[in-house]
Amino acid sequence: MTTATERRERRAAVHEIALRQDLIVTRTQLMKLGVSESAITAEVDAGRWRRLGIHTLCTHTGDLSQRALWRYAVWESGCAAALDGAGALQAHDLQDSPRSRSTSRSLAAGIDRTCPA
Repeated sequence: MTTATERRERRAAVHEIALRQDLIVTRTQLMKLGVSESAITAEVDAGRWRRLGIHTLCTHTGDLSQRALWRYAVWESGCAAALDGAGALQAHDLQDSPRSRSTSRSLAAGIDRTCPA
């Protein structure tokens, strides 16, 4: 049985990670913190969190930022995924750069690409 203190500590740990990741987290991160599948379901059912995909959860109910959408897309696409093209340029604030039209280099945009599964 999880105590109220343990739940508060886990929520604080989840919040700390979520703040660094545009308010979204992976199931793997939650499991490593000791958050069970039933606890995830309880947060979703209570309307505090929402499922974005197989691997990703949002820790709020508002709109996702553009960075959160990019992060979610990378996490749901697999271990080798990365932003490319216009999305990668925008993530690095290069959308107005003269080089933005001719560059073909992929940029990781500071998004952790660790496999979420």
